[in-house]
Amino acid sequence: MAHRYIGRNIYELRKKRGWSQSDLARRMDKKASTISSYETDSKTPSVDTIIAMSELFGVSIDELIYGENAEVLSTKHLAAEQIALLRTYCRG
Repeated sequence: MAHRYIGRNIYELRKKRGWSQSDLARRMDKKASTISSYETDSKTPSVDTIIAMSELFGVSIDELIYGENAEVLSTKHLAAEQIALLRTYCRG
């Protein structure tokens, strides 16, 4: 599910800092085409890359993945029964 949010969030965090895809790629030791594929959601960053990006951008991993709605979308404070109910509801 993270892939539905992370590309847009990487784009927004990068733009907020005035960086090009090449700038971010240099900072991450990646190719600009890799950054582009993350931002267009054609490729999902590895866990190590997500951690490194969150540190580089100075945001939590939740915020990198879910954006400003990280707390709203988080299930960390829900009971197991609530999470199961939410999963059932989301499957539709």
